[in-house]
Amino acid sequence: MVSQASQGAQPRNASGRPGSQGLRQAVAVILMWRGRIGLFKRSESVQHDAGLWHCITGYLDADSDPVRQAIQEIWEETLLPARALEQLTAGPTLRLADPRGGPDWTVHTFWPAPVNAGSLSTGSTRHTGGYGPGSCRSSTGRSHG
Repeated sequence: MVSQASQGAQPRNASGRPGSQGLRQAVAVILMWRGRIGLFKRSESVQHDAGLWHCITGYLDADSDPVRQAIQEIWEETLLPARALEQLTAGPTLRLADPRGGPDWTVHTFWPAPVNAGSLSTGSTRHTGGYGPGSCRSSTGRSHG
């Protein structure tokens, strides 16, 4: 797996997530199974893009490795262990403007991440998910795909 160097320290808000000052980072992972892209419906309780379909995304802490964070997000959002992935390839690192005028986002992309067919079973995902044609939206709300 390819690892990328972490950025410097970031200010934090009360929840421990990157604050409104300085660079904000996230990971975005596109999963693929049988040639189809997996999209996962975001919870209605999240701040951004509630109820919309996304690829797997998550915040990247300043001292975190993007590859490790991508694997952690896959586990948290699908319960798929790292061994279920055929490969995890780092894609381009995107710099995206915040549509609300906040600091830019740096998004470390990973795609496609094929899933071993034997790793999937009914009820293996904690969130509503599906595999089909469509675009991926990052945690910033920008469409990719």
